[in-house]
Amino acid sequence: MSEEKRGPGRPKKEVEKDFNDLSEPEMILYLYKNGWTDSQVCGDLQMTKEEFDERFKTDTEFARWISYGRMLCRAWWENKYRDSAEGAKLNAPMVNFAMKNLFGWAEKSETTNTDIAQIGDMSRDEAMQKLRELGPKIADIIEMRPKKTG
Repeated sequence: MSEEKRGPGRPKKEVEKDFNDLSEPEMILYLYKNGWTDSQVCGDLQMTKEEFDERFKTDTEFARWISYGRMLCRAWWENKYRDSAEGAKLNAPMVNFAMKNLFGWAEKSETTNTDIAQIGDMSRDEAMQKLRELGPKIADIIEMRPKKTG
């Protein structure tokens, strides 16, 4: 394969694309790689959280971009965390707070088996009901959804 020779003079500057000229996957990755969350991505993609969640469930290509984007977001925040640990002029408590809320980090490892132990003492129907109640909470944690209030 032959390489094209560049002409004389300075190399051309890369033309910066306007955000609205990006493809949807480019938009998704651009936002997440800068530490944006699902809610912020929804806002810039101009879709509701419900539309986002439905599309994530039904559109495998979209789900792949979102999953990869979430990993980029986490990497961005972990870099901030590492920078603050290395003494950079960052607001370490804010980064710590973000890591706890966005990715489930904790001050200490603590395991409670209360709900699981209760299930062992229940009838099959009671246990199934309890698991149905816990199911959405587990899905929310896996999908990094914010806690529901009220």
